[in-house]
Amino acid sequence: MEHHSLVEEREELMISLNSNDHNQTPTLKRSHFLKPTLNPRNQPFPKPPCFSLSFKPNKNPPKIKVHFKGRPTPQMNWDLWVTNLQQTHESTWKKVGIFDAIRASTYNLTRDNELILGLAHNWCPETNTFVFSWGECSITLEDVMILGGFSVLGECVKTPFQSREIEEIENTLVSVFLRDRKSSCFQIKQNEWMDYFMDFGGESEHMAFLVLWLSRYVFSTKYFCQISPYVFPVAIALARGTRIALAPAVLAAIYRDLSLLKEKTQGFVQNDKSKLVLWAPFQIVQLWAWERFPTLGPNPIALLHGEPRLARWQNLSKLKNKLAWIGFESLGGSFLWRPYALSVDNWKFPEFYGDEERSVLIDSEVGEELLSFAKCLRVESL
Repeated sequence: MEHHSLVEEREELMISLNSNDHNQTPTLKRSHFLKPTLNPRNQPFPKPPCFSLSFKPNKNPPKIKVHFKGRPTPQMNWDLWVTNLQQTHESTWKKVGIFDAIRASTYNLTRDNELILGLAHNWCPETNTFVFSWGECSITLEDVMILGGFSVLGECVKTPFQSREIEEIENTLVSVFLRDRKSSCFQIKQNEWMDYFMDFGGESEHMAFLVLWLSRYVFSTKYFCQISPYVFPVAIALARGTRIALAPAVLAAIYRDLSLLKEKTQGFVQNDKSKLVLWAPFQIVQLWAWERFPTLGPNPIALLHGEPRLARWQNLSKLKNKLAWIGFESLGGSFLWRPYALSVDNWKFPEFYGDEERSVLIDSEVGEELLSFAKCLRVESL
């Protein structure tokens, strides 16, 4: 049993996290450690189990009315706009931690609503975890960082970035767009915004680009397919080089909407005509399931060099005749606890998925990747 455990308990030399003394002497302490992976670059994905998934669920999923509005499909020419601006702003995107997330937004991900409903059936709002008879698991900051490309480092999205200067920039962008238009500043269509600012040039184009990216691919809200007036300060701050932790905000939205979906399915009554509108990017939840339950998803396509991991699933459709509503209880033996530590051709392994164990002091000298992983492991509020 110990051989299959993800963690081990042992004594190691450690220093206190709460101490401000950087010269303190390490002392021997007993703690739990995440085991290193075993030659991950040479370790292929395990083969799917031989049993059939063509079982009959114990109950049919309720036919509730749910509208998934989060992360619509990429707009026509969106990938072209990303490519054009990348030539000038790639260094800024990498500095503020949005390069991978912007690239990820160019891929079309076909949503599997039935799979999402099946997962929500097993969701526990009190713990923000999926609870199965064989164990408990959840989508975490690590998943949002790896699959979505969002940064866990940086300022909180709730930081008051608003200032008189930022407000003036926002007003200038909106007034330039609305010139000779009858649109309201609260009803700006995303397609019209993109058509106007694409090839506009200068910092204004970059800021307008980030406004659209945040409105459509990160913080989808009730302003469906419209420019959200709330993202302007964040977009301008990113364009000016301020790193913002988008991953916690995205994960919080996923937790919130999974809980709403669970509540809807639990309180389902026949002939209920009310509809539930959800705004979280549930494609990330679906990819989490495909990565960890290999038998529930299609065969991933090969990555091209430099592509984000999410590209393995672009344009792939759900599997037919494999209902997920109750089938998770049969899949405990095939669940992958650490899928990102297994070999995938042409995917750049993050530094924290190492072949060998090592001790790392998380301080100002540590690299960005290791610091990001440390943020994923520590307990904190989203």
